[in-house]
Amino acid sequence: MKTVLRNLLCVLRRFKIATILNVLGLSVAFTAFMIIMMQVDYDNGYNKSIKGGDCIYRLTLINNAKNQGVICRPLSEMFTASSPHIKAGAIESTGSKSFFHVDINGRRLSFQEQFNSVSPDYVRVFPFVKKEGSVSLDNPLVVIIPESMEHKIFGNKSAIGQLLLCSTDSISYTVGGVYKDFPSNSSIQNSIYGNMGKENEGVWNNWNYIYYVRFDSPKNAALVKKNFMKDPQTLAAFVKVFGQEIKSFKDAQIDFMITPFKDLHFQQNVLFDKVPKASRQTTFLFFGIAFIILIIAAINYTNFSMALTPMRIKSINTQKVLGSSDAALRWSLIFEAIAISFLSFLIALFFMNILKTSFVSKLVDPGMSLSLHPGLIGLTALLSVLLGLFAGIYPSFYTTSFPPALALKGSFGLTPKGRKLRSTLIAVQFIASFALVIGSLIVYLQNYYMMHTPLGYDKSAIIVSDMSVKTNHQQKAFKNSLKSNPEIEGVSYANVLLSSGDTYMNWGRTYHDKSISYDCLPVDCDFLKVMGIKVKEGRDFRPEDELSAHGTYIFNENARAFFNLKLDDNMDGDKIVGFVPDIKFASLRTSVSPMCFYVWGKAMWFSDQSPYYDNVYIKVKKNVDLTQAMAFVKKTFAEYDSDYPFNIRFYDSVLQNTYQKELTLNSLILLFSCVAIFISIVGVFGLVVFECEYRRKEIGIRKVLGSTTSDILRMFNLIYLKILLISFVIGAPLAYYFVHKWLQNFAYKTPIYWWIFAVALLLITLITILTVTYQSWRVANENPIKNVKMEYHTFI
Repeated sequence: MKTVLRNLLCVLRRFKIATILNVLGLSVAFTAFMIIMMQVDYDNGYNKSIKGGDCIYRLTLINNAKNQGVICRPLSEMFTASSPHIKAGAIESTGSKSFFHVDINGRRLSFQEQFNSVSPDYVRVFPFVKKEGSVSLDNPLVVIIPESMEHKIFGNKSAIGQLLLCSTDSISYTVGGVYKDFPSNSSIQNSIYGNMGKENEGVWNNWNYIYYVRFDSPKNAALVKKNFMKDPQTLAAFVKVFGQEIKSFKDAQIDFMITPFKDLHFQQNVLFDKVPKASRQTTFLFFGIAFIILIIAAINYTNFSMALTPMRIKSINTQKVLGSSDAALRWSLIFEAIAISFLSFLIALFFMNILKTSFVSKLVDPGMSLSLHPGLIGLTALLSVLLGLFAGIYPSFYTTSFPPALALKGSFGLTPKGRKLRSTLIAVQFIASFALVIGSLIVYLQNYYMMHTPLGYDKSAIIVSDMSVKTNHQQKAFKNSLKSNPEIEGVSYANVLLSSGDTYMNWGRTYHDKSISYDCLPVDCDFLKVMGIKVKEGRDFRPEDELSAHGTYIFNENARAFFNLKLDDNMDGDKIVGFVPDIKFASLRTSVSPMCFYVWGKAMWFSDQSPYYDNVYIKVKKNVDLTQAMAFVKKTFAEYDSDYPFNIRFYDSVLQNTYQKELTLNSLILLFSCVAIFISIVGVFGLVVFECEYRRKEIGIRKVLGSTTSDILRMFNLIYLKILLISFVIGAPLAYYFVHKWLQNFAYKTPIYWWIFAVALLLITLITILTVTYQSWRVANENPIKNVKMEYHTFI
């Protein structure tokens, strides 16, 4: 054993760079594996840590093959009462951030938090764990808050009994209870929860609620839904809602879907679904990348161990002659491989501690604190041992397989069969590298396309912000104050931010005795002018539209063609005055659907006051100082409401937020592509080091016989160029298949250009040639006489 270790140290001293790079490659691989698996574990564990979560389901309406994540309150109450197998059912409004004031020791503290209005049984559907007070929501004026919010607002003081004044609805709520925070990978938000009271009781035409139900057993979920669909009262209720005779749900293309709570994170194609989403394809992709990187590192380490064989064969066989058994020698070599692999794992833990405060930590949702992932650390430690074991088995058997008498005659190189194995392993590394580079380029181009493709409106030099109650109550004065600055071209209000989501408020109306539905975006009369949206037919909105008895529509071309809309027609009293082109008002994940811009008249069904707008759009003139314009806007907002924390930003940040998932995915794939390339190049570097060492005499003879340095470099590079081309032929189609599948998630997508594959080939080829040339240059320029005199390394 001492001889083996001494021989190993000798090799390490002789090949410091190759050894350090291989250990570094293993460490980087373990680091990348842990980072990726943190995200995979976060997504796969979404909603699964909720106690009794397997009994919780969400009811979704399917109408004309469209899944709708919101229903009306009367329907939820009917479903809850339909079966004794339902333990509780509750609805939740879509929720929003509200502005609160609280008085602490005579000092007013203002803060903005998410406020979710729910029905009282919400705390019986979900397992709210009480920290203090009561988690009951029976009183509409009593709210519950999470423990983290209590610490943030009240410090070490108890929040029980504290008054929260909500400026949005001018109501004071009392904190009745504090609940323990739910995990971050849960659809249940750690927000303020309050009783919605009698809101929309018995109202069938307000489909704005998410409905959750708890069954006594998951086995009964399908049965309850089936019986509900058969109940004549259910069908009668829909006849009343749709205003026409419905003989069966099937004929009307209406159905219900009950989705397990644990599956909501991955459920796609559901309208008005606020649950944070992840793609199973992306999760499987990351899972695959994690193990590909480990496999690449294992290949490197196996090749590294194999390359050491000729350096150690004499020493090992000397020990055989002196009485050491093959089994003892093999176990010592395997233990040595495991020790180096485990050392690399420890170095990876050090890297993780450094990276947890870097930009990398922002790319993974759960964060990178090792204390939060003890299971993953244990798994990686076990994998490091297994990797060392499997990477050491073949070299240990190969090294001890030669007869001592033959081995002691000289040093041995690797056999042609061994070379083929090494070339195959290197090819696997390059296949993975090509696939990752091509994938990262496609993801980047898709993100660039989404951020820069024409949307049908002018988003340049636009400042946007949310609105407070005070600014809403002074809409005209506030707009005039902003427009008083000559650098401001126009100001408009709206209830939505264009391109900020996949879906928007959907209205159902009757047009020519036919039920239609479309996305509705309420705006003020200046909106189309501010956003540079041209009216294709008809007219733009006018100030008098806001003073008319009813509302005013301007539809897009998609709605016009789909519903055969006519100019100047009325729809439930509201007038159609124009049509605009099909602007991309939602994210590019979805295709353009029927939509309208809508200006409220005086007959608003939800209020007898002026419209309440959630957002303001401020158009800055061209060729002005945007920094000064932003400073003026912020100053004006502060003058009207100095307490409210307005989210004032340029419109580009809206798109950044909309495609944050895709941008993060791009960063992660790019990062791990670089990791894969680095590890592959480390493997190539290590092999070239030993190849040069074993072929010194051959190189010397070639030089004596007239070969030039260029000939020697060409000989080495051709070996790896052949491997690269074969790897590209295999890796490129694989990459194409997976990126093509991923692009199906978008209604509008970038083409898969041919030059992407050429760039990937050129990039990896260039890096490989530089690596091979750098390492072989020194040997190719050494004195050939010196190399010829060296002991010959036999290649058998």
